[in-house]
Amino acid sequence: MQYLHAKKMLRSSVHVKGQITGFESKEDHDNHTQFVSVVEFEYGNGDRHLVVSDDYFYTKPEVGSFVDVYYEMNNPSNFVIDFGSLLLFKFFLATLPIVIGVILNIAVVYYGMFAVSE
Repeated sequence: MQYLHAKKMLRSSVHVKGQITGFESKEDHDNHTQFVSVVEFEYGNGDRHLVVSDDYFYTKPEVGSFVDVYYEMNNPSNFVIDFGSLLLFKFFLATLPIVIGVILNIAVVYYGMFAVSE
């Protein structure tokens, strides 16, 4: 469900660069520390907005680095922060049918070459 929301936001929203200004941490159920990024970005009208990501990671975010932020023009509080994984996942989904097609073609050719006729 989260992917579908992100996909919709990628298609129909405003894209800006946001900067990681800090992070928050919490312990998971196994007592491992997880980190969430605090990101600041600018709306098209020049107003700045500070948000906390929904995505937790086991590594500290690099403060000062930039990430992609997508937000709705009419509702800037509806946003998605892309740390690079959304585009990677999109690339994976695009190449998966090609890989499956190649494997099936190799299987058909292999079967045709080595099939024992009765």
